Amino acid sequence: MAVSGVLFLCSQPAVSDSDFRYLLGLSVGIRNIEFDLDSMGSPSFFVLNDGNGPVIPATTGARQSFDFEESLYTAGFSGTLIYDRFSLSALVELPLQAEDTSLHTSIASLPGAGVPINDVSDRDSELDRFDVGLTLGYRVWEGLSVFSGYKHTEFDLESREYNLLLSNKDQNYVEEGFFIGSSYAWQFGNKGSLSLSIAYAYLDTEFSESNVAKEPPPFGFVFDEFAYNGSSNGLSYGAHWSGRLTGQWLYTVGLKYQSYNSNNNATTLQGLFGDNFLSQDPAVSIPVSATPIAVTGIDTKHTDATFSAGIMYMLQ
Repeated sequence: MAVSGVLFLCSQPAVSDSDFRYLLGLSVGIRNIEFDLDSMGSPSFFVLNDGNGPVIPATTGARQSFDFEESLYTAGFSGTLIYDRFSLSALVELPLQAEDTSLHTSIASLPGAGVPINDVSDRDSELDRFDVGLTLGYRVWEGLSVFSGYKHTEFDLESREYNLLLSNKDQNYVEEGFFIGSSYAWQFGNKGSLSLSIAYAYLDTEFSESNVAKEPPPFGFVFDEFAYNGSSNGLSYGAHWSGRLTGQWLYTVGLKYQSYNSNNNATTLQGLFGDNFLSQDPAVSIPVSATPIAVTGIDTKHTDATFSAGIMYMLQ
């Protein structure tokens, strides 16, 4: 919303080229979020008797994935400074409340030796999100502007139930980095202004887990933290209508679509196995460890589609 308001004002003649103008804005909206993660795990092998015993297959290589789609109602708070042809905007967006979502998970063994796994299920989770952005814009000519800035997006998935792939662990995903783009605004007399924009972003990404079990159950196993760092990139597209309500009050209505992809990330995943994991007799302990699983080809796709409406107040 802040960028659309800036585009509207910057496409108009300033009261004075030396004047500063300030805007404060509030918006509400609905954001539809889609996130997909797909990866490939290597085979793993049991090592018995504290490393002195035989080595036997544990699990085959497996394809592991999870995804969700959910809508969040959001509130945005913005501030903008305009001087001559330049504008500087800050925007913070928060969900009005966290939402329950269904996290679809899948783990399927590839053909080969070992213990086969094939599990497809859904896990109830609570989704929360936080966004912040800073944008510097410059009006090149009439309605044509260029802009660049920094953005930070973070969402959390808090487990509501156990499943095989993710256990009871909570997931955290972060995208942050820089973007650059351009926009053009058309003025329709006193009715308002329509602006279209496109931007490219190159972002650092981080995936991590919390609520991770540190000790396995005696007759079972748990996976350690699944975490990796990578990068993603993609495009965003926006369309905004801005107009004047009365006096110093403006309104904005906007649509925005963005899609970012991350490819070929890698990490390792350690399994923790109880001493009685291979024995059904509580009196017979078989100490066991397992080789780490090399997780490769981690690909993600994060897509947002947002509709928002808001008001802005201009100070001069």
